[in-house]
Amino acid sequence: MSQMTSGLAALPLLVFGTLFVLLRHRRVSRDGQETPWGLGFVESAVLCGAALTASTEVLSPFRMLGRGSLAVWWSLILIALLVLGWRTGAVRSAIDRLRSWRSVLSPGETALVAAMALMALVVGVVAWVSPPNTTDSHLYHMSRVVHWAQGASLAHYPTTYEHQLWFPPWAETAILTLRLLWGNDQPAGMVQWLCYVGSLILTAEIAGLLGAGRRGRLLAAAFCASVPMGLLQATSTQNDLVA
Repeated sequence: MSQMTSGLAALPLLVFGTLFVLLRHRRVSRDGQETPWGLGFVESAVLCGAALTASTEVLSPFRMLGRGSLAVWWSLILIALLVLGWRTGAVRSAIDRLRSWRSVLSPGETALVAAMALMALVVGVVAWVSPPNTTDSHLYHMSRVVHWAQGASLAHYPTTYEHQLWFPPWAETAILTLRLLWGNDQPAGMVQWLCYVGSLILTAEIAGLLGAGRRGRLLAAAFCASVPMGLLQATSTQNDLVA
């Protein structure tokens, strides 16, 4: 498998990043001031998730759930977003913001963020190099993903383990998308890991809505990062963190 072919798995992440830039620019242009970037993260995640659902629902009835069709789907979305970002000035604004960025964190806060980043990195490496090996992964999560990939559809198939047919499918459709775009099961654990990282950001935002300051939001995220079940599931194909 060539690097170019496996690199197709980056398309949904690029769509997410472009959505984030567009939404941030839209809020700054409308409100005239910087807004919490975590809110843009959540909005981008929702829209990107909706695009993923739409891709499976549109392509599945025609048995077109394959690498080529998904690559075209995500490429078209990315191109449209990039054109919109260029025309609205969102891309240039994001580049200027990165150039002028200065950290406002104290040394203690910086150390806390670095600790969380290190923890997430270690967990991410484990998720990447370790194949799915839980009982649920074999009986349910990855079994349905492989069936869908073989049939190029989410249609029902003969099975004695009916959970594969009627349990909510979004987490596994995300795994399916990465699996098809990458070419094998290597990125299967990254869906839960990405949601682990996202849960830290979402927890910090919720803490902010409840009145916590910057340090309080960071402490809330750190507590979330250290929850044992979250750490364990962040390396698997379970779907609790996705939920």
